[in-house]
Amino acid sequence: LTVRENIILALQAKRGWFRYIPPKRQEELAQEMIKALRIATPDSQKPVRELSGGNQQKVILARWLISNPELLILDEPTAGLDPVVMDQLLRVLVEDFAGTGRTLLLSSHHLSEVERIADWVGIIDAGTLKLEARLDDIRGSFRRIRAAGRNLPSSGATILTCRISGDTAEYVVRFEAEA
Repeated sequence: LTVRENIILALQAKRGWFRYIPPKRQEELAQEMIKALRIATPDSQKPVRELSGGNQQKVILARWLISNPELLILDEPTAGLDPVVMDQLLRVLVEDFAGTGRTLLLSSHHLSEVERIADWVGIIDAGTLKLEARLDDIRGSFRRIRAAGRNLPSSGATILTCRISGDTAEYVVRFEAEA
């Protein structure tokens, strides 16, 4: 299917047979989504399998966004995207999705990406939720520290997480980071 056909199919699947949307309106909605995600117009006529990875990612997102969910869960949505496409995608997620009062749950290893769009953050380490708080509170109360030396501590009252490799350790500590 082409980009346009994919988006229209997702729109029809969400609405179901009992919520008829005239074909002309379906076309308009699909074109609005293509424009919002900046999927190049010539590419909208190509089969999705022939698109770049970034545009394929945008089509997947468009299919979800067109269905107008209250909650959108994304796992590493910017993986493999170039910086320009990543910026476009994050802009759409913040302005056109979360900006309308809906909830976005995003999983990412890229802290700079999370900082740009999140106001509430949870940190998971080895499958365990270690921390959940407002992003501003985390910035003010926690630090990531790398230390080199022998016999480095692996736990303590202020140590949230610790990864030791040889004579180097990486910590996430709370409150008295300098100590």
